[in-house]
Amino acid sequence: MWRQIQDGAEVKNSNALLYAIARNLVIDYWRQKDRGQNVALDDVAHILRDDSDLFEDTASKDEIARLLRCVDKLPESQREIVILRYVDDLSYSEIGRVIGKNAVASRVAAHRAVKSLKKIMLEN
Repeated sequence: MWRQIQDGAEVKNSNALLYAIARNLVIDYWRQKDRGQNVALDDVAHILRDDSDLFEDTASKDEIARLLRCVDKLPESQREIVILRYVDDLSYSEIGRVIGKNAVASRVAAHRAVKSLKKIMLEN
């Protein structure tokens, strides 16, 4: 980002630019590295824990695990849009800047991704 600013490029939305840079760096990293390593859901489950009873906690973990498995079955472009929208909480215009589309196209892509996710969840 600093290189672009030093080169005189106008940065209208620094958050979108940083997401795009981070996205590209992560893609480059995983292209070079073996993708055989996965994170166990048990390692991440403690983040989602609350003070509910054991049954609710277990049911919640099962649903989250099921959702994560279904998200993993989405095509990469749809998976990325779902993460940007619902995990990173970006607006459609910010998503558009990250993926190189306009706000309307990113909204349509997000709608289609959610529709695909619902279909996958109903099948599983």
